[in-house]
Amino acid sequence: MKNDLKSHVCWHVYGLLYRSDRLYVDASRAYLQALRIDPENVQILRDLALLQIQTRHFEGFISTRRTLLTLKPGQKNNWIAFALANHVLKNYAEAAKIVDTYSATIVPGDDSASIYERGELQLYKNSILEENGDHDAALKHLERIKDIVVDRSAFLEARARNLLALERNKEAQEVTLELLERNMENSVYHEQYHQAVLLNENVADEHKPRRIIELCDELSRSNPKMLLPKRMPLDLLDQAYKEEFVRRLDSYVRWFLERGVPAFSVDLKSLYRE
Repeated sequence: MKNDLKSHVCWHVYGLLYRSDRLYVDASRAYLQALRIDPENVQILRDLALLQIQTRHFEGFISTRRTLLTLKPGQKNNWIAFALANHVLKNYAEAAKIVDTYSATIVPGDDSASIYERGELQLYKNSILEENGDHDAALKHLERIKDIVVDRSAFLEARARNLLALERNKEAQEVTLELLERNMENSVYHEQYHQAVLLNENVADEHKPRRIIELCDELSRSNPKMLLPKRMPLDLLDQAYKEEFVRRLDSYVRWFLERGVPAFSVDLKSLYRE
């Protein structure tokens, strides 16, 4: 630094040294000084952006990412990072617009990687719409992109969340059942299915635990190998149903013992009573 205060390289290295010592504010100042000397240095801009997101300096992050996109508009990562910067700052409309602008520049490819990437990009846009609370727009968007999304589970998950948010409970019930057919041991799917049924049937609060147990039994009969429908009722039965609790617990534990599963007791810790 003593030899050349006007060298962007010196200031960049100085910032790297500060960063290695976890002096992030000083590192940012050094990077900014380097950029005053060489404002279009992509590597320094990237290092600064990384430091800004690490320290949650979101306003600076969005400014740096805008500069990088202006300098290198042909790089996919710059578009995604700029959209993410706006997303983090809750500039949802702008983030969705950036995704659309980038999507318009993509030349559709026939290879599986290209098709998958397009679908994931659209799912990201859909998550922005959902987070913004525009569930109706999110559902319409899902309908438009259904043919290009490869990750069917992620597609159905987004659809279920938005249907539940709009209280379209009958449709949500159908979607969550389809999700359960794909993954019978996902607790979120079960909870969403229960929520959809309870809302669709307008079940009173005092009757909800018993209705959930009935739903679990229905799923267990149709899918005997499914464990969660056997486990979830144990959390809902209180002292008033002690005999039923013991009977269900006995059946659940025997399933593990008969198969020699040694670590099943961990699953029962939440049931312990004083």
